[in-house]
Amino acid sequence: MKALKNILNKQIKNSSMMKEASVGVITAYANDLLEKKINLNTKIQARAMQVKDKVLTIACLSEESLKELKTKEFEIINNINQQFTENTIEKIRYLA
Repeated sequence: MKALKNILNKQIKNSSMMKEASVGVITAYANDLLEKKINLNTKIQARAMQVKDKVLTIACLSEESLKELKTKEFEIINNINQQFTENTIEKIRYLA
């Protein structure tokens, strides 16, 4: 019975629905991080859009926000990787 339980747990973890759910959690955390710790008015200036292949995509509306994010990129990546697992995010892609 334990073998069946292990097989089912493994399948659930590898399912696309679980991956999509974790991407949503990471994106929400990134938006919260941008708003509270990076001190940007992110509801207007920048927003995390998606995570794909360990790349976080952030949309920016102003050049000033883009410059600020690029200077704090290492801090953003480290915060996300500490909150989740190591190497959840390897780099950030910016849409301006």
